[in-house]
Amino acid sequence: MTVESSSGFISGLVPAYPPGSDSISEGDDHIRLIKTVLQETFPNANSAMNGIHTGTEPTSTSAGQLWFDTTLNVLKIRNEADGAWVTLNTSPVVDFKLLGSNTVGWLLPTADGSPNQFLTTDGGGNLDWASAAGDELPSQTGHSGKYLTTNGTSASWAAVAGAKVEKISYFAGDASTSVRSTSMTTAYSFTVTKASASTDLLLQVETQTGLWNYGTYQTGSCQIYSDTGSAALGASVRCTGEWNNLGASASANNEVRGITSITRVDTSGLAVGDHIFNIQFTSGDPSGGGNSVGEYNAVAWEIT
Repeated sequence: MTVESSSGFISGLVPAYPPGSDSISEGDDHIRLIKTVLQETFPNANSAMNGIHTGTEPTSTSAGQLWFDTTLNVLKIRNEADGAWVTLNTSPVVDFKLLGSNTVGWLLPTADGSPNQFLTTDGGGNLDWASAAGDELPSQTGHSGKYLTTNGTSASWAAVAGAKVEKISYFAGDASTSVRSTSMTTAYSFTVTKASASTDLLLQVETQTGLWNYGTYQTGSCQIYSDTGSAALGASVRCTGEWNNLGASASANNEVRGITSITRVDTSGLAVGDHIFNIQFTSGDPSGGGNSVGEYNAVAWEIT
């Protein structure tokens, strides 16, 4: 008997069997063998199956038909909806190549890459994994209100340059005090209500005052004092300049008026609440004259 001993698949069949000399009674053995081979090779086939057509476009097509277009070297599949051929997005001739069109594609990397890497291209159709290399954003924790900057290599957070204004207070007043003393004497007082213990106070004060004399050389100075009554904020400044009017009489009290501006910052870390600041004056020669106090304007900036 020449019924072949197949492995259960089509490749085990011998095309020359059965020879014409075999007994007709052995034909049923061949038929059973062919059925077994078909079921083993296509175990889940419950409807028509298409193979891959190689060459030019098939003349007879059905939905799901695979076609290797030998003209363009691309793999296509028949679309059931409109009967058109759809090019598959992988290349049948280049391993790991993803196609965007028949002529443009990208070669995928063959490794998984590392966590947080991104896919990059060399511009020639080759894709690969790459790391951010210092261009990633720094942590945002604890950096509220800051801006992002770079040193040309890596990014970091930085505080906004300059002062941040938390509160502005304005004060104005007038007085008729005559200062005739070589020590600082209070002429004006204003109260600043501080909103935060972590801020500083920037004080900008403008006074309109005058020096008067009895015919002697006269000078004057002005100073801002803190609410302790003893701590001066910075150095004193001269008030309205100086002059010598030797022709004046004691009764004339010749007076020259002018404007004095002072800007000071109190960085002593004052607590939240009310704080009194004093504008004080001296007279260089009390016996020969004094400092005539008129009006003042003050602005308190609470800054960080």
